[in-house]
Amino acid sequence: MDSLGVSQAVKDRMLMCQDDVTPSTPGKVPKSQLGKNGGRYIEVAGLGEAHYPVSTPACDGRNILIVHSVIEYDRGDAINEIGQTLVMNRGSEFTYPGQCPSLRGQVDGNDVYPVYYDFGSDQAAMCAAKANKGGNARTLNTAGDFSDPC
Repeated sequence: MDSLGVSQAVKDRMLMCQDDVTPSTPGKVPKSQLGKNGGRYIEVAGLGEAHYPVSTPACDGRNILIVHSVIEYDRGDAINEIGQTLVMNRGSEFTYPGQCPSLRGQVDGNDVYPVYYDFGSDQAAMCAAKANKGGNARTLNTAGDFSDPC
């Protein structure tokens, strides 16, 4: 992009492909990628040829901003919705339902996958991002505290 003279303002609005993605059919995860849980949870979400692996953040008090919660009514639809959300929110990640006790695991028996930005220990940055972008602020902890620290 630099060699073409594309300005930074234009590059900031472009979606860039990741270098570490593997091809697949949208909504289909190869059996080899079902992971240790035997397919209980989605471990790879994708959109077209882009694949995004599930993250496993520590429940160590880190600050995250949940930009979207995907409820799994249908596995293929959930994989696509997670993929779309990740593409629309560049730099975001997704994790397992209830990865930490401070994250909701299910709603009415359906798994909930949070798509989020990880701010580590920077609570001020998380709250500023929430004020700018919206979403649900959380501290990943083992106390089961669902309160918004902002």
